Order: sequence, then C-alpha cells, then structure tokens
Amino acid sequence: MRGKILLSLAIVGLLTAGASAYSGYSNPITIAQYNPGPGSAYYLGLADNGNVIHGNMNGGLFEWNKTLDANGDGTVGDPVQTGNSGANSSGGTKAGWQLGNYIFWGSSNNAGVYRTDRDFTNGDMTLKATDQGSEAVCADGTYLYGNDDYSRSLIHKWTVSNTASDFTLNEVATYDTGFGRIRQVTPWGGAIYFGDYNGTALGKVDTATGTVTTLGNASGSPATHTVIRYGDEGFSTGRDELVHFYSISGSGTSETWTEDFTSALAQVGKDKYGMAIVGNGQEATTMWVVSQGVSGVAGSGGYTLSSYELRHDGDANLDGTVDGNDLNIILGNWGQSGASMTWAAGDFNGDDVIDGNDLNMLLGEWGWTAPSAPAAPVPEPISLLLVLGGALGLVRRK
Repeated sequence: MRGKILLSLAIVGLLTAGASAYSGYSNPITIAQYNPGPGSAYYLGLADNGNVIHGNMNGGLFEWNKTLDANGDGTVGDPVQTGNSGANSSGGTKAGWQLGNYIFWGSSNNAGVYRTDRDFTNGDMTLKATDQGSEAVCADGTYLYGNDDYSRSLIHKWTVSNTASDFTLNEVATYDTGFGRIRQVTPWGGAIYFGDYNGTALGKVDTATGTVTTLGNASGSPATHTVIRYGDEGFSTGRDELVHFYSISGSGTSETWTEDFTSALAQVGKDKYGMAIVGNGQEATTMWVVSQGVSGVAGSGGYTLSSYELRHDGDANLDGTVDGNDLNIILGNWGQSGASMTWAAGDFNGDDVIDGNDLNMLLGEWGWTAPSAPAAPVPEPISLLLVLGGALGLVRRK
C-alpha cells in the first residue's frame, strides 16, 4: 500500500512540473543492418521520395529503401539501384543528394562535384567545381550546397544550370563558418547545419542572411561528420562510435541544442560517419547510419549500413500520443521483468524491467502528440490523478 501511495505522489509531482524538452528517442529499434561490400562509405544523402543515397568510395552510388526486399530473401532494406559513377572519378563517391531530376555527389581528394540522372542511367558526367573541392553536398530543393576541402571552414551555395549532357555550378554565396573543418552539410528550414570535425561545436548558417550561429556542443571528442535537424530534434555522428541526440529550443540566432544522450545503437565499436533522417515533414521516424567496418567484428573491412525506427518515449501502443492508455500499460505490467517485457509492455529503456525509469520517461513526454496526428485533449494533473487512482486500485486488487 505504502509503495502505491508513494508512486501516486511521484506521478502527481512530475505531472505538475510539466513535460521536459527531452528529444524523446532513447531506444531506436533496428530495422535492418547490412555490410554492402568492400570499400568505405562516408555520408548519406536523400532522394525526394525519402530513399537514402550513399556513395561507396570503390563502387559508386547506392539508393536504399527501408521496406524493400529486392532479392526475395525475406529481409528488407535492400538497395533500390546502384551505379558505377564514383568508380570512374579520381576521388570515389562520398555524398549523393537529389536536386530536381538529377543526383549530385562529391568526391575525395578535392575531385569536385559530379552529376548523374535520377535513375542512374548516365553515371559519369563532366567534373565540375574542382576549385571548391567539395566532398559532401546537399540540396534544399532550389540550391546545391557543398563543403570545401581546400578552405575547410567554408560552405558554398550554387544554382545549377543543367542540360542533358552537361551542367554548370553558379556560385551564389560563400559562408565562412569559422569552424576548423566542415564535413557533411544538411538542410532544414532555410538553414544549413554542420559540425566542427576539429572540435565539438555544432552550427548552422542562415542561407538568406549568411548569419552563422553556434548551437551548442557534442559531448566528448566526436570529430563530427554529420549534424541534422528534423523538427525539434537534433542528431549528430562522428568518429566517437556514438550517435548524439539533442532537444532544440529557440529559433534564429537564439536556437540552442542541448544534448540529451548518446547511443552506440547496434553498431558497437564502429565510427559512425554518415547519417540520414527520414520523417513525415515534422517528426523523425527513421534513422539511417553508416559506420566503418562490420559491426561487432574487430578489424573488419568494408562498412555497415543500418536503419532504425525512432519510437517516441512513452508511446507504448504506438498510436502517436503519450496518454492514459500508455500509462495503463505500464501500470498493468508494473514490477515485472524478463524478455516478454518489450516496448509494447512499457519497457522504454530496453532493460527488460517495468519500473520507475520507464514511468519517468513516459511522464517526461506526457501529452506528446505526433505532429501529423490530430491533437488529443490532455487531462489536467488533478483529473489525471483520479484516473491514476483508479488504475492503481486495479493493480492493487490483482
């Protein structure tokens, strides 16, 4: 009895304090994991249909879809298509991104920017922009952006003039970030996001004004490769074998990133170079990560490409809200342990136990509703207490 009363008081106190700014993704669920072959891969880019584009330094471009079983072996996540585009360039293929009807990609060794048709049918186009030496590119639907492997603090912005057989990059702006070295660049909401490979800082540049903002820092010594914003969540990867998760507050020059936690995911012991986030336009739902070597195999070559489902903490029944239905699931399984205590049972931190850690994760996200779903009314704390009282009573009578 005393334990149940204390639990009730704890719940009331936490609800009265209100939900935190926590990013809400502590336990990504593996969808698929592959070792595509020899060579190495660095960055991930996006196609307009949400598929992921990546370059293999020895084998050109690849396009991946998390739900495709192309070879019929019962495993999803197969490549949609491949091309030998990078194999013919002096620097291989590092990062691919769709803009219009084409895929553009950067190379190593200051080899410049290439282009191929969206269906990969024309894979070895004329070398362009060798003076910028962009190894990584991205696009915002209108402009193409790239880093600079000569002057490593710079980001370039281009318009692209395309013909069937050629293309030209027309420089619109150059942004000096002041960072030691920029690797991958990614777009969100009128800004380009990046990290400092020589330090810990995360940054963005407003593509309209050219204003550079330092957003915060990654913990440890990550040697950051990729920084991504999606909605109100932030993510970064680097050479510290971890993915960093952030919550975001403020906007414009007041935008601030706060690191919530880090995770090795299912790629233990491997540097995580590239990352891509896919979602519904407001909420991230899938994370792709590329790391060097085969996960869990010491000294292995090649690289591992993995996809993960991002489930929002507290949403046990995956209906897009954190509410009384999820709370009742936790209370119904309270104190139980074992392999059967899965996410659906309320085990949000993956330790096979339903306890206060899971409850705190739910309460921290209480009232959350997926942006694409209609908002549901959230009970005030005093109203919820009545519900909790009834739920705890049911648990007590079991």
